[in-house]
Amino acid sequence: MKWWPQNLTGQTITLLLIALLGSQLFSFLIFSDERRSALLDERRKNTL
Repeated sequence: MKWWPQNLTGQTITLLLIALLGSQLFSFLIFSDERRSALLDERRKNTL
């Protein structure tokens, strides 16, 4: 069973979905790192 579509429309849609998932994952990683950094800064200041 092949998971990559043979026609151009299917390939385009599959590639766009992969790119969308990759960009969402990248954004999540950036957001979670910024959130972790902010929480550590607040903990150091003893305001949390």
